[in-house]
Amino acid sequence: MQPSILHTTDLFHPHCDPDDHFDLALQFALYAQGHTVLRQVLIDHPARTHMEEQYAPAAVAMAQMNVITGKNVPFRVGCPQGVRTRSDDLRGLSPAERGGVEAILETLRQADSPVRIIVVGDCSDVAAAFRSQPELFREKCGRIYVNAGTGRITEGKEREWNVALNRPAYAALFDLPCPVYWCPCFHIIHDEPEYFGPNNQGENGSVFLAEQAPVFGRLSRRMQNFFAYMFECSTDPMWLTWLDRKAPSPALEEERGLPRRFYSTASIFHGAGLEVEPDGSVVPEAQAREPVFTFEPIRVSCDDSGVTRWEYAEADTGRYILKVSGPRYASAMAEAMGRALEVL
Repeated sequence: MQPSILHTTDLFHPHCDPDDHFDLALQFALYAQGHTVLRQVLIDHPARTHMEEQYAPAAVAMAQMNVITGKNVPFRVGCPQGVRTRSDDLRGLSPAERGGVEAILETLRQADSPVRIIVVGDCSDVAAAFRSQPELFREKCGRIYVNAGTGRITEGKEREWNVALNRPAYAALFDLPCPVYWCPCFHIIHDEPEYFGPNNQGENGSVFLAEQAPVFGRLSRRMQNFFAYMFECSTDPMWLTWLDRKAPSPALEEERGLPRRFYSTASIFHGAGLEVEPDGSVVPEAQAREPVFTFEPIRVSCDDSGVTRWEYAEADTGRYILKVSGPRYASAMAEAMGRALEVL
């Protein structure tokens, strides 16, 4: 049976980080190929980023991907307010404001198999849903992938973006009564600007740097236009017509020559039950011979400020951390993503 997926993301238009559109496209690609069932996409409320006047949830991106794939994946917008403590369930919000929490709970209730949740943005909606109905999470949440944080902490501070959005929410996810797969965005964050360098900076960082030209060169016209609409920050309401445009996009052409960092790709493949080999081939987890990343058991704690303390464990603890297996990680992940997206 294909894994059921709930994808939670800070997917905005105009884009805050184009990486989120690549994540969405990859989720749809794996669904279209029959690897998963994408049950729901939950988009963070921009009020939680304190940039509500600049960004809106990228509803057009969802509509475009549903048209391209012939699917009908629903989406909801998350709560406008984040949790205030790691035990906050946001019950004080109105039913309309609490729609993000309810969307998660409805997805869990209705799924006929345990749901795998992929978190690539703020953790508040998932944290509040868990505190609302912990037994439902125990029964129906098969596992959760937390794309946030750093594997190692410099000077006791955790400053990665998704953690900084809401530290108590991030901390709460380590309390979940289900397996937690932790994907630190970086192995370590330094005070120096070069911490955003080209490498993942150690064995526990998910980030990789890839040239975009090889990826775009494999895409269908509709998929190229999907990314062009995003890169151009288009305000054209004719989003469906946009998908069949033949005119070249100056913004997309400019992006072709630039590298981009990707953060959540490993969690999306692994959540689909897939592994990536050094040549970029994607295989079922049971058939992997030399995967470029694994998840290793750990003992971990996370305090209310979002600072983690952890160590590798010999026994299965239900808590796992991403571990990059070798120098082919970046090239293999880029190739795997390109192969997956070219089918759309």
